[in-house]
Amino acid sequence: MPADGLFGVFVESTEALAELKGVDAGPALALPGVAAYVDIRDVPKGGANLLDACGTDIIFADGRVEYVGQRIGIILAESQVGARGLSSY
Repeated sequence: MPADGLFGVFVESTEALAELKGVDAGPALALPGVAAYVDIRDVPKGGANLLDACGTDIIFADGRVEYVGQRIGIILAESQVGARGLSSY
């Protein structure tokens, strides 16, 4: 891994068939070693929110989650342990 690289872990929904009103990443971002929280708001307008080339799997839920475990964001941290520990923060 490059010296300036970051580890990322998806933040997943704990609810199914629910409205996603927002995520307060402030407390996690205040912790040492946490670099960023990225979600649908960071996808440029007109950008692709797709994980696969077929266009069938979105990266981040947009306004509504359909199932438990659906990705709603990603935590980026300086260590893998830090990222994993915060993915359910």
